[in-house]
Formats: sequence, C-alpha cells, structure tokens
Amino acid sequence: MLSCNSCGVDDHHIVGGVVVDCTSLFPLQDLPGIKLHESFRNDNTYSKTVTKRFVFYGPKVAALRGKLSKGPYLDRPTRIEAVSALMWGAFVGEENESKKVYKVAAHNVDLRKRLDPPLPQHCIGNIIHTAMEKWLAKVVDYNGLAGKIHESISLINNDYICQVYADGSTDQGLLAQIVKDPNNLSLFGFSSWCKFPFYEVGLGFGKPICVGTATRLMPRGAFLLDTRDGEGIEAWVTLSEEAMLKFEKNPDILAYASVSPRT
Repeated sequence: MLSCNSCGVDDHHIVGGVVVDCTSLFPLQDLPGIKLHESFRNDNTYSKTVTKRFVFYGPKVAALRGKLSKGPYLDRPTRIEAVSALMWGAFVGEENESKKVYKVAAHNVDLRKRLDPPLPQHCIGNIIHTAMEKWLAKVVDYNGLAGKIHESISLINNDYICQVYADGSTDQGLLAQIVKDPNNLSLFGFSSWCKFPFYEVGLGFGKPICVGTATRLMPRGAFLLDTRDGEGIEAWVTLSEEAMLKFEKNPDILAYASVSPRT
C-alpha cells in the first residue's frame, strides 16, 4: 500500500498540517512525460500559437451530457468527460487527413484522493499522473471518446499508482510508447482546475468575479475551469493559428460553446 505512513512522510515533512515534501512518496524519476513536453517546446510547427476562451455555460453542458448519454461506451459522462470529448473530437476530426498513428488525449489526474488511504488535502506540489487515451477510428464518436476518457481516468487507483511509482518504475504504457516516436503523435492535452473553490476565496475586497491563469499553456490543449456558478466549464484552448481557425468554426463546438465572451 502506498501511503504517507508506509512511504515515510515523517513529522519534519509536515508543517501546520500541510505536507511540504512529497519526494518520499514519489521519488525522483526520469519520467517520459518530461521528454514529451520538451518535444512540444521544440516543435516549430507550433511555435506560433493562439489562446482563446471557450465558455460552456451550465445549460449547454447539461444538454451535451444528455446527448452523449446512454451510448455503447458510456452511460452518462461527467461535465469534464463530456466537454473534453467534444473538444478532442473537434481536434481529431480536423486531424483525420493526417497520417499520424497516435491520436491521443491526455488528462492530468490529481492523485491525492486516489491513494488508499487518501493523502491529506494540503500537499504541496503537482501530485498528478497523466491519463492517456487513444482513438483509432476515422469516424468521430463523441460517446466513444467520452468512454475512452472515463476508462483511462478510472484506471488510476491505488494499485495502479503503486505499480507505476512504488518501485521507481518509469514504464507508463501508452505514454512510454509515444515518447519513442513523437513524430507520429497527434495529442490534445487537458488540465483541469474544476472543483477548486477559487470563487469562494475572500481577499478582503470581495470574492473573485473572474479566474484565469498566467501560466504558458500547452501548445495543443485546453485548460479547464468552472464558471462562476459552478455549473459550466470555461476552456482556455491553445492551438496553432491554423488549427485554431478550424477549431473555433467547428459546428459542434459552436453548438455548445461561446467563443471569447466578454463575461
């Protein structure tokens, strides 16, 4: 079992109930995801990118979840699964003419609640693992894409985490395969801050009315946040200029998202 006690997080790693050093839980490794990230940085095709906001308001998210429900792959997707499937499908649809072997989506998954027992809520650091899913069919099936996303995220449980990290292993399945041949990769990445209580933070002069990030975003992917009411999802999508022109005109995207609204 991989837990704070078994991995040796002692008192000197905990300050005021906050775990400030998680290296005893996850020893330093030469992770393939770092190499993959570096390959994006060096990709001249994506040296010129543009970021735009796509807001999926609550009623649109509910309608999208309903449309993607009761299919052969998944009965009812979550908000994240439904919106991610829609955006991944729009991207895959534009990439169908390419000869790239791997059409992959990647989701960063918070590991804190997936260990047994769970980690304390307050642990400093990016305690995440990347769930990866691939789509081989030419035809875009949104229920199928949502099912792939659900399956890959659900796979990440305590046993899986122990297998990957406890012995210092760097064998991470699909990710390891892709890194060996990044030129055959068509990847759309997701990072979600949904369900983080940003809009509940009191700064002494009222609660936030808008939340964003100053982080340089992944050149092919989306950064997800809750809308202020907690029902919708705001996606900050970064693509090459050429890919963005196609993405923002995709009829399925336009059916559910507002592009760069003022509010």
